[in-house]
Amino acid sequence: MERPEEERYQEWADFWLPRFDAVYDDIAAAALGFAGLEGHAALPDTAVAQLQAPLRDGGFGMYSCADDMPAAAYLASAALAQRALKTAHEQLQPFKHQSGTALRAVWDGLCARHDDLLDPGAELSEEVVCSQLPSLQKKLARNLSDAALQAALADAPRDQCATRRSAACHAASGWLTAKPVHPQHRMRDGAFRASVKRRLGMSAMPTGCLHARCACNKPATELGPAHPLNCNRVRGLVVQRHDQVAAAIKRAMTRAGLSAVLEPHLSAFGGRPAAEQLRRRREARDADESDEARGDVLCVDEMGETLVVDVVVVNVLSSNYVAAAAAEDGAAAARKDAEKTAKYAARGDAGYKFVPFSVESLGRLGKPALALLTKLGRLAAERSHGTLTVRQFVDGVLQEISVIVNNLNSRMENAVSSFVLRPAGGEWSLGSDVPSCEVSDGM
Repeated sequence: MERPEEERYQEWADFWLPRFDAVYDDIAAAALGFAGLEGHAALPDTAVAQLQAPLRDGGFGMYSCADDMPAAAYLASAALAQRALKTAHEQLQPFKHQSGTALRAVWDGLCARHDDLLDPGAELSEEVVCSQLPSLQKKLARNLSDAALQAALADAPRDQCATRRSAACHAASGWLTAKPVHPQHRMRDGAFRASVKRRLGMSAMPTGCLHARCACNKPATELGPAHPLNCNRVRGLVVQRHDQVAAAIKRAMTRAGLSAVLEPHLSAFGGRPAAEQLRRRREARDADESDEARGDVLCVDEMGETLVVDVVVVNVLSSNYVAAAAAEDGAAAARKDAEKTAKYAARGDAGYKFVPFSVESLGRLGKPALALLTKLGRLAAERSHGTLTVRQFVDGVLQEISVIVNNLNSRMENAVSSFVLRPAGGEWSLGSDVPSCEVSDGM
């Protein structure tokens, strides 16, 4: 006797879907450079879970087939077909044909496993099927991803938690969504893989170099994800990263129709005499460097107001910010914004409006930075007479900044890796724990 359709569906889901997950996890691991010995994927469970999380949660959008998402997609697609065929013959309507029994069994199973989201006693009436079930997949996906993110943050070490929070936003995912049609949006394979590891909280530093040290004299065995962005021997790349972000902001201003300039002298504001300006410039380096702040970008907005933007890229894993970044989303950027605002307020200059533009090292932007980009987007949308939207403009700028930050972060990691590998040699082979006389065991 033929088994009921719902039993055959459940058997298929239980047997094949976990195997599909394992296969594409292996493919992703190999493609991203995580392949271990004998070609097997070497991704820890936490990394696999993050790969399957949506972009907004700091993941990569590789949804799992082994959870209840396929069942929700099955019901949602059947509900869309039901809504489209409401006036057709009942034999063509999924929930009224013989397949309706299987669909109701899948619905009952989802309700039993997710009684916090779905009503186990709800009846699949025509209204419920056509109005609520089409969005079931999206609703269940959001519920599952929110629970998974909270669980990951609760169990993660401080550095991992700070990394995940900093990556869990739209701005930090710009490098993943940017189309490489312009040099400003392109990433080499090595930089892309290094950025993936950084987003997963993993170190891209070489391992096994037991006697080697970084150029800053820190032992290679102690180098983790935080070190390349903290190392004082890559200061030139830190400055280059900052300057490229500032240049991207200036380009955004000009594309929106505003006149802008890089590195303005702010001592000209406030009506100070020329002699006083010159004295302060001469003494700034030795006496009070903050008094001769130059800002990074100056523009005049559509209302004639002068805006001065000061850019800073904050390393969320530095000792000054990691605790705050691990406890609250965007805390590192918010703290740096407050510091910059207080510094400029102490100058007492008049004649311009100050805007701090903080970017966390994973790509999250501070609130003043996002507000500025939204303002530029609205201005660009108005002047384009409908040819572009605010979202299109802002996304373009976010993608450019995200690619810049990740490319320069990867160059810092490459620089530190070269410091380690240059004295260490090409590749270290660790000693075997179990002695062997087989030639192949020494390869």
